[in-house]
Amino acid sequence: MKIAKHICFHYQEDRIPYLNQLIDAASLYEDDVDVFIHTHNNKKWLSEKIHKHDNLSIEIIEHNMKEHAYFLTWKPRKLMREQIKEDNYDTYMYVEDDILVSNSNIKYWKKNFVNLYQQKINLGFIRTEIKEGKEFWTDSCGSNHHAMLKENNMLDIGIIDYCAFWIYSKELTARMLEIVKKPIKVNYCREKAAFGANLFVSMPGTFGKELTEIVFNKTIIPLEDGKLPKDCQVYHLPNNYISTSYCNLAIENIVGAAETITLNKKKKD
Repeated sequence: MKIAKHICFHYQEDRIPYLNQLIDAASLYEDDVDVFIHTHNNKKWLSEKIHKHDNLSIEIIEHNMKEHAYFLTWKPRKLMREQIKEDNYDTYMYVEDDILVSNSNIKYWKKNFVNLYQQKINLGFIRTEIKEGKEFWTDSCGSNHHAMLKENNMLDIGIIDYCAFWIYSKELTARMLEIVKKPIKVNYCREKAAFGANLFVSMPGTFGKELTEIVFNKTIIPLEDGKLPKDCQVYHLPNNYISTSYCNLAIENIVGAAETITLNKKKKD
């Protein structure tokens, strides 16, 4: 499998350490990967600051931003379309500059994606932060974990699964690029880019009815012996949500919370 990993890097010097962790992680992928860093200025200076690896091709693309800087998140899509036409890659990844996606995450995706996609199910990931050695679901409030269900060794986390990254097959990437259009307004444009094909009508006050078709009908995380697989966790490196209401569910409590919600729902039904 060959992966095109597109990283959106809004230039800030203090964020370069995060970017380098993403590059280092890509160098450890078992699959072939080319890295494309999309930034808005200082291409030459950035090239001198990033880590180099003999097994990794890295290209920095500097975009001339005539609109709000947040729209940088939509710039990778032009190159993705070209790459799909040229049939260069099997798999496409979009990732913000502070989301660590490891080789184990790639293996988890390869193991589960095809079967779930055929059923119009999105494979879920859990964006994670750490506080005093304990891991938390970064988006447990924003993802509305009260809608979770656990059935048949599957954790159903509903429709919304925001992780500030996505990874898709070439087929699904092409489909997403066709049906998900760049927003006109700057509000939430970064989040919309990071939702990828999982941008739904489930948040009408925020996102509105943007798609003419629904690609997925829910998001599932396959459990392992009833437990959340470690490989579904990606890491938000700044840990800057850890003390907010968005980060209020410990990773170790996710499955238990889903079991309680499922039991209560069955009682009501």
